[in-house]
Amino acid sequence: MKRRTVLTGLAGVLAASVSPVVLSRSSAADLTGKNKRVVIAGGGVAGCKTAVELRRLLPDAEILLVEPQPSFFSGPATLDCVFGRRPFADAMRGYELLSAKGIKVVRGQVLGAEMKKNLVETSKGSFVYSALVAASGIELANETIEGLQADPEANLSLYDRQALSKLHSRLFAFKGGNIVVSAPPGAVKCSPAPYEYVLLLAHHLKSRNIKGKVVLIDDRPNPQPQVVADGFSTAIGAFGPYIDYVFQESVARVDVKKREVETSMGDKIPYDLLSLIPPNKASKLVGKLGIHGANDSFADVDPLTLRSKANEAVFALGDAARTPYGFSAAAAFESAVLCAKGVAGQLGVKQPDITQENPARVQTACYPYLSPDLAMRSISRYAVHLDKGALKLHSDPDAEAKGTVENKAARLKWERDMLASIFG
Repeated sequence: MKRRTVLTGLAGVLAASVSPVVLSRSSAADLTGKNKRVVIAGGGVAGCKTAVELRRLLPDAEILLVEPQPSFFSGPATLDCVFGRRPFADAMRGYELLSAKGIKVVRGQVLGAEMKKNLVETSKGSFVYSALVAASGIELANETIEGLQADPEANLSLYDRQALSKLHSRLFAFKGGNIVVSAPPGAVKCSPAPYEYVLLLAHHLKSRNIKGKVVLIDDRPNPQPQVVADGFSTAIGAFGPYIDYVFQESVARVDVKKREVETSMGDKIPYDLLSLIPPNKASKLVGKLGIHGANDSFADVDPLTLRSKANEAVFALGDAARTPYGFSAAAAFESAVLCAKGVAGQLGVKQPDITQENPARVQTACYPYLSPDLAMRSISRYAVHLDKGALKLHSDPDAEAKGTVENKAARLKWERDMLASIFG
């Protein structure tokens, strides 16, 4: 073993009402001129921001968002809420705020589509679309960890919205022992989150004089993203016995009866609280629509318009799509602007040409926690355009691998601005 010592409950917090929507099996011929309809699958940052931008760009079109959850939850607030620094309600918004903007919202699930008919199927009915946007996020691949799929509720994952309230309760009732966390292989939504989580867990134990430790099983040799790896490594080391960093190993299996995790190297680690982050994969909808890349679960899209390379009437973004901008709330927010312009252009509203002189600009901002009051900074500014059919991307990074109160303040301001942009 390589070691380096270096929401079921949420739904009750805010019950959001949505406008009733009558869905119909209208024909494609009905969706002309002012009768165009854009269907958005998913009401996270990507879906909601796309809906708001489309409402502005296509004032006469019907914008319909389909989302199974009763309310929006702000992912960037997850750690603050889990560790009791903010109430869960503070990070939630009702979808009626989108309805007030003229966006039709239905609480339901997009199940699939008849692509040749531009007909989408949902749990509340089927209807024709002019454009379909998949903003359906990720799923946790529990099936990749032996023993976990049989009892997924034994794992209180930071990436499972339905588990967050229970995770919060378990942490504040925790008396001692091992908390086992993992940073999974492959593409990961918000790559710094596992390391932020481990540091805040260690702070939780130490500040309350709880006899225990956090065991982090990491598939990678160093914390991510690389630009702030040194900051994470230094902070992890400073916690001494409170953190056991097992690197370049992954979780192979879980024995929930023995309360034991086995790594890819065969090491067995007992746990008192299991909080793994299983490998991430795109939602099943991407596969059902047939828009995923070769040997990949994520949608294969044009990064300038977020249009699917498999179907010109379908778009995908956020954590459901693989783009140069990464997987994060900031990437979802910024991509939504490009996606909305792409959809509008597809439906006949001329958009400015993207050229070397007028590139598409995307800025992703991330402020990873080192402690409850200190954060680092990782900002990437992209300028993107096509040159003779080839994608040209220029990245201008801005990173600070040191924790400051200013970065913590910037983190909270970014989230407030994001929520205000979407919900008002």
